[in-house]
Amino acid sequence: MTKVRVLRIERDFTAKALAESLKIDDSILSLVERQKARASDRVRFKLSSFFGVPETELFSDDRLAI
Repeated sequence: MTKVRVLRIERDFTAKALAESLKIDDSILSLVERQKARASDRVRFKLSSFFGVPETELFSDDRLAI
């Protein structure tokens, strides 16, 4: 399970609710959480800002969620 998903669940958000809150498509969030897609700079910034952690804590150098 990726850190993005762990933090989302710890904060009691559904994927859909988090995506709506961040104004991103829920399918993108799902792909990022399952490591099926690399996160764009915008998505990485929004997620790290929302969770209050550095991007490097959520994403590898190749933009995949860790």
